[in-house]
Amino acid sequence: MPEQVTIKKMTKNDIKGVYDVELQCFGESTSPIGWFADVVNDENSHYYIAYLENKLIGYAGMHVNFHPEKRYCKIAYLAVNKEYRNRGIGRLLIEKLLHIAKALHISDIKLEVETDNIPAVHLYESFGFKVTEVLQNYYTETNEDAYEMWLH
Repeated sequence: MPEQVTIKKMTKNDIKGVYDVELQCFGESTSPIGWFADVVNDENSHYYIAYLENKLIGYAGMHVNFHPEKRYCKIAYLAVNKEYRNRGIGRLLIEKLLHIAKALHISDIKLEVETDNIPAVHLYESFGFKVTEVLQNYYTETNEDAYEMWLH
């Protein structure tokens, strides 16, 4: 992993770079650019970005959910520019989100991931996430299935 990688909280100044990473990773954005501006100002959203040599190369985000029976976090996004994958950057971003959840005294964390995204599944499993359900046709744009994974 490059030593120059810096993880920092996303600000409104990072939105364009985050949107560019989203387009590069997914071919299209699952969220309008204005949505990212909303999460920057939402106290229950925690978004972090990875910089390498002043270039935004990845981001991750989670939301605190207030369920009547328990609070939990949902990791909603993890994206790393294709040129910088397999260098530990996704791991750094997930570590940051888990650190924030711990600081908030939240131990239950969930996420969804495409069933055929084996590298991501292995990354999440390395943190202790377990598959709890297969969500059929979860990604409506592609009809791809997803795993629902939880860390308790």
